[in-house]
Amino acid sequence: MAVQETAIYNKTKWKVFICLLVGYSTYYLTRKSFTYTMPSLVRELDVQKSDLGVITSSYTISYGLSKFAGGVLCDKINARTLFVGGLVLSAVLNIAFGYSSSLWSFTIFWSVNGMAQGFGWPPCAKLLKAWFKPFEVGTLWSLLTAGCNLAASLSPLFTTYLITSHGWRSAFTIPGAVALCTSLVLYLFIYNDPSERGLAQASEEVSKQGRTITPAPEGLISSVLTSPFLWMISLGNLATSLIKFAIADWGQLFLMQDKGQTQYSAGLAMSMFEVGGFIGSITSGFFSDWLVLKYNNTSSSSPRIPLVLVYSIGLTASLHLLRTIKASEMIIYLLVFSIGCTAYGPFNMYGVLAIENAPPGLTSTTHAVVALAASSGGVMAGYPLSLIVKEYDWKTALLVLECAAIGTVTLLAFARNTSRHMVPAITDTSKTSKRDEDVMYSQKKK
Repeated sequence: MAVQETAIYNKTKWKVFICLLVGYSTYYLTRKSFTYTMPSLVRELDVQKSDLGVITSSYTISYGLSKFAGGVLCDKINARTLFVGGLVLSAVLNIAFGYSSSLWSFTIFWSVNGMAQGFGWPPCAKLLKAWFKPFEVGTLWSLLTAGCNLAASLSPLFTTYLITSHGWRSAFTIPGAVALCTSLVLYLFIYNDPSERGLAQASEEVSKQGRTITPAPEGLISSVLTSPFLWMISLGNLATSLIKFAIADWGQLFLMQDKGQTQYSAGLAMSMFEVGGFIGSITSGFFSDWLVLKYNNTSSSSPRIPLVLVYSIGLTASLHLLRTIKASEMIIYLLVFSIGCTAYGPFNMYGVLAIENAPPGLTSTTHAVVALAASSGGVMAGYPLSLIVKEYDWKTALLVLECAAIGTVTLLAFARNTSRHMVPAITDTSKTSKRDEDVMYSQKKK
């Protein structure tokens, strides 16, 4: 690329990344408003807990289905339209919720909001792949998720302030208004790929790396769905998500009832879980990108898989120690921190593995399949796990999670050399492009 075009390309791609970070953080703002207003709804409108359960369940089901559908849809239309459109719809539904008072309207508006929320992440995955090099995607994916989680941690404070100062309705209408204004800015500054910005040579280099956004050929989807590599990362993501969501949802109660922790101590331990998750997300992205840069052409398997295996072994060991030993508070904090680190690391990497190894035109679809597996793991961590605790005890539930971790380690160990190319016909092109890519980067270094 010419020097001027390179400068424009670098400036634009970071604008796109910042827009994704701001945009998806705003998605979080319009997603969590209901969670933190539930006490006010119970107190002021006499909404029953069972009614709240109906609303949250309808949202969860709608969100899970929409995230899968959004991935497929994102391969058919441009990512900017879907990303901004989903945020606009979520904003309108939040405002409508804030002006409603009946249970049926709450249920309808919030379940449709679940659908709108599902349109947020698939475009992020597609745009990251369209704008950034293979050895950058892992780190930036991790930074995006970690940054959004950090922003989400401020949501309870913001929502609580709105409720105490202006009433519960403002917790929906004000985030909705913020999201509408943000949507306009995002639409102006997000570009689907370099060619849309007029960067012809940059777009050509991106295409050489397999980053086209052309529609997938007929019959390609069925070939992808039978890919052993896609099944491997989907099953791994399901098991890891089961563990991640189980600890996040039930961890505090487990520590109080099984380990004798106070509510404060158990809450502090769960904070350590999130801190560990933040660090695990960042480190997994950074180190796996380094492996891609160094070993991407040495075999047909993915250089990221061995790192995911190492994290999974650490997760298994941490779960086993938490289940079996009697430890001090400090040791429990360290174990919970370790579980967060070694669960979030692979959780993020499975998404990266899905998008970077997808065939042209099916980036979002392959990610949707892996995300659906994660949603299934999240469902299993809820009611089914609660039945195990009810019929047996907490240690049995932890043993189930430990078995899931062992299964993941076994799967990755035996299938670590599985070809990452989901469609055989694309393998040669991919290998050639990666050789060209290595030459290009070595020349830059010289």
